[in-house]
Amino acid sequence: MANTKGGSFATVRAFVAERYGAPGWDETCELLSAVDRVELDAMLPVGWYPSSLYARLIRAVDEAHGCGDLALVVQLGRYAADREGAAIQRAFARLPNPSYAASRIGEHWRRFHDHGDWQLERISDAQIAGVLASPGYVDHAICRETGGYIGRLLELLGAKYVLLEHPQCRAHGDAECFFQGRWGGVRNAPQPSALPSSRPRGEPVSGPIAVAAAIAVASTSREAFSASIDALVGRAALSTPAVPNDSRLLADGGSTAQPHAGLHATKPAGDARDPRKRAGGR
Repeated sequence: MANTKGGSFATVRAFVAERYGAPGWDETCELLSAVDRVELDAMLPVGWYPSSLYARLIRAVDEAHGCGDLALVVQLGRYAADREGAAIQRAFARLPNPSYAASRIGEHWRRFHDHGDWQLERISDAQIAGVLASPGYVDHAICRETGGYIGRLLELLGAKYVLLEHPQCRAHGDAECFFQGRWGGVRNAPQPSALPSSRPRGEPVSGPIAVAAAIAVASTSREAFSASIDALVGRAALSTPAVPNDSRLLADGGSTAQPHAGLHATKPAGDARDPRKRAGGR
């Protein structure tokens, strides 16, 4: 039987509690069976529990609080990496480049799962690729969360504008689970972010800001402007769900979202053409 560490279940509960409060966790648990709820209540962080239960739990989180596309599960993966920020820095210390993390991800994976073997390779200084072989349990939700985690891990190691793709998944009938990641630059490794990694439900998606910002940074030599854009990218990426072409989150072959879906234009209250009629005008 494939198992997942109890600490991973605890991370899911913390993710839900921080974003949606105790009622949010109750709402999530209501979507699970009575047997699953009893097992969750009795869990210990150091124990090992069925990966099938973990998949049901993170799917319940997405159903209760997400949009039904597993984008929230990607953000859960990013959140988990942030919680593990110090451990990640120790496990991947002194790497000359984030791409060298490929050789250590498999060992790191074993801290949370007792099944599956990573066969990742460093393609270049800005690209890794490989497969998760022999997983004992297959669920696309776990793959989505894993992609979010690895993408954020690479950011914590200094990679900028990370795009983590999962174009092939055994859960969708493919022969293997294939992942590839690439990024646009390297900077000093940031500290784990305290900003939310998901937008509240109902707010417009603004993921393509990250791509536009990356282009802007590449086209100017002014360090102050670059720094301000870099900060904007970080905030935009941590506050949006995964959409295709979002340089910070997981791109997935099964997604039907459009690159510019969710962008909304807004105007100030009042009449923008007449300053005297704008909100707050005199």
